[in-house]
Order: sequence, then structure tokens, then C-alpha cells
Amino acid sequence: MKVEMPIFANGNAGSFNAEEVGIVEEITGNKVHVTHDYSKLEQKLREYKDAPLVGMMGGDGTVLQTRTRVENIWTARPSYVLFPNGTGNNVQRAVGLKKGRKTIIKMSQALAEGNVRFTTLASIDLNGYKSFNVGFGVAPKILWHEYGHSAEAYLAEQRKLRQARTVEQEPVTKIGNHSTFRTIYEIYRGVNQPHSWEQYLFSQRLDGNIKVDGKDWKELGLPQPLGIYLASYEEANFNLGLLNPKPAPGAREVEGKLQIVAPYGRARDITRQLWKVVLGREMGKTLYAHVEKVELPDEVLGQACGEILRAKGFTARYDGTCNVMTL
Repeated sequence: MKVEMPIFANGNAGSFNAEEVGIVEEITGNKVHVTHDYSKLEQKLREYKDAPLVGMMGGDGTVLQTRTRVENIWTARPSYVLFPNGTGNNVQRAVGLKKGRKTIIKMSQALAEGNVRFTTLASIDLNGYKSFNVGFGVAPKILWHEYGHSAEAYLAEQRKLRQARTVEQEPVTKIGNHSTFRTIYEIYRGVNQPHSWEQYLFSQRLDGNIKVDGKDWKELGLPQPLGIYLASYEEANFNLGLLNPKPAPGAREVEGKLQIVAPYGRARDITRQLWKVVLGREMGKTLYAHVEKVELPDEVLGQACGEILRAKGFTARYDGTCNVMTL
């Protein structure tokens, strides 16, 4: 017996594929609602309020923005079917789904036959956004480069946001899309080049009184970290296959908590230990722990599921679990 559900696709996504939308509609017998702005998406969500299952077609950013609106408008959490046809597919890969049309067809067939299996992932609430990974410091800086922005521009944006009285909580716009290899190469070269903008940017430590599960960072007896990363799964998908980094190797080890990864050495220490991250090993001069909540009241730029967000301070917390379709 076929599974009935609303399916949403981001018509503005770089990976949007009308042919794949047609395949999903034909096989599942469900309408795929293609929206081009968030107000239209919100309007459609109100029509389907409290559906037990929701489908999404897109990558990490689409999942973040759609899921956030689903749960904030419905005040309930359905189960999710995440078709892997985005530019980045971290969540889908984490539940064993490979990118590509073959997977989309297999998922559609399973839905048409009513033969659906789910697995669970921890959810992270970041200032109301519903995410599966979040980062501050190092993570948004890497994404900033991948978006096509310069190190100088990051510092200027950071300064502007800190001086502003209020900040609209919105994503940073992409002006380009550097390849993974280009991004890694430029950052690696810059960090190891004396007096470069990249070295200055990535040597910058997180500001303010960070709290981890209500305790001040100072109580840990460690230097202020270069960055903090929290994730529901181990791997970060850079479309590198076996070379994909695994920054949170113990992400699923402790139920009800998130793994925090916080390097506190020098920026060069991270670049020289990248091989450990690829192999899923812990780096030196890095805090690994399982926590429920992290507060960063003075940070103005963070990342969630591949989107760089602006805000006057961030709070990231464990937010229960999500059921996500797998094959």
C-alpha cells in the first residue's frame, strides 16, 4: 500500500532537477511541491499541517530550511524522507543513502510499495533552526571560502555584525562555489604562510564566555578554542568518497547527547592532523566530549547544515531524535 505524504523541493537550489521531480511524482503517486521562496513554502506547509511523514528533495541547505519551517509551523516533528539530489547530502549519506537517481528511484519504489524503513539521528536546535550539524569558528570560515568569499571579507563581516545593535538571523549568500580541493588547498597554503589573511583568520579564537552544559569554558582549564563543532553523525560529506573527513568520530556513541569537537591548539596543528580526521581518529590539542548544550553569546557567525548564519550569539542544544528513511 503506497505511502501518502507531501513532498517539497527547492526550485532555486543549484542541484534542482525537474526530471527527478517527475520521477518521484510518477512512482510514488504524490505531488512534489516546487517552491521558489520561503513564504510559498510556509503557505504549503500550513495546508498539510501535522502530516506524519514529509519528503524533501534537495541538499543540506534545503533540509535545514524546510525542516526548520515544518517543525516551527507545525510544532510537531514528523518522520522524514530525504531524497539525495542536492549539492551536499550529508544527512542522506549519514543514513546510508548514496547520491544519485538510482537511490531516488529505489526510495520512490519503496514508498509506492509501502515498504519503508527508518533510522534515527539526533537533532540539534540552533537558535530555532533544526539542524544535524553546527559549527563556530573553523567550520563557518571553511564554508565562507567555499562560498567564494575572501578571508578579509569574513573579518569585515564579523566586525560589522559585532558593532551592529541587532542582527537579522539569516544565511550568508553564496557568490561562487569553489571546489573542495581548491578550498582545502587555499586554506592549507594560507594558514602555513606567515602574515597571510588566512593565517590571521584561522588563528583567531572564539570570543566571549563560552558555556558547555552550563559550565564556563575556563573551568575546563583549556585555552579558548579555535572552533567548536557538534554533529549527529561522524562524516562531513565533501564529495570525496573515502577521503571525506570524519570530524566527529564518536557522534552516535552516547544517546541523548551530541559530540563536541573543539580544537584549542594552533591553526597549523589542525592542518597537520588532517589525515587523522580523514581516518576518523581524534586530533591532539582538541577537546572531544558528549554534551547537551553549548552557548556562545559573543559569536556572530555560525554554520548549520552547510549554511552560514548570522546572529547576535548562538545556543546549540540537543533536541531529541528524528526518524529518517533509509534503504
